[in-house]
Amino acid sequence: MLDGPSGAEAKACCADLYRSGLARLLLGDTLHPGGLRLTNRLGRLMGLERDWWVADLASGTGASAAAISRAFHCRVIGIEYGREAVLEARNTTESSPVPSRAWFAQGDAESPPLRPQALDAVLAECSLSVFPDKQRTIGRAVDLLKSGGRIGISDVTVEPGCLPSQLNNSLGQMLCVTGALGKDQYGKLLVGAGMVNLYSEDASGYVAELLNRIKSGISTLSLLDLAAPAISEPSEFRDLPAGYDWGGLIDLLIDLVDQGLLGYRLYVAEKP
Repeated sequence: MLDGPSGAEAKACCADLYRSGLARLLLGDTLHPGGLRLTNRLGRLMGLERDWWVADLASGTGASAAAISRAFHCRVIGIEYGREAVLEARNTTESSPVPSRAWFAQGDAESPPLRPQALDAVLAECSLSVFPDKQRTIGRAVDLLKSGGRIGISDVTVEPGCLPSQLNNSLGQMLCVTGALGKDQYGKLLVGAGMVNLYSEDASGYVAELLNRIKSGISTLSLLDLAAPAISEPSEFRDLPAGYDWGGLIDLLIDLVDQGLLGYRLYVAEKP
């Protein structure tokens, strides 16, 4: 795990990546494949119930937390490292014509500022893959749960050794692939933390859908034009070379999905 100033800097950098225009362009407002359709699917698999207390770790700008609250009539606390994202989440939720019981706090999702054994459920959507210490994160999440509480994870899966060199940079971090685990590893972390009744579901079709939408709906030129402000600013994308081959990268990723080397899965487990 990254500790001290270097760890804080890495987390702040990661938060800034997800605030960028490029992240919104590629991933949409929910910042993960499948959008709210997959968020609701995860909520159903978790069996979320009315009035449950739920934590959303690395909640971003709050789209998923608010949607979960409305769909399942539960109370959701979003924990997000980036201050600006927290402010945006609060403003969006408060101004929405459709009320929800979602609140947002700035904090480290690896060590949430919440009382142990107080929650009915914890979810982490496309976020565990970017945490430096995944085992510790899972352990702290388990500590937050009451007996019978549930953890729900949706995340990118990458089989070892298959990541193309074009993604060994900030873009790969934003796409959750540089720190992603193999499809069996997330479940092993949950079981290793004492969770039971593990369920896993393949959702890789949502990654393929996202990649094909980008490929067919946005030309390389328009993508570069739209992304240019995010890349040209003194920002976390300064490691991308000029003339980055977006079309070639998308084709590579689609091929990895077709081979079963890159994917997306849902995991649900229960605290005994």
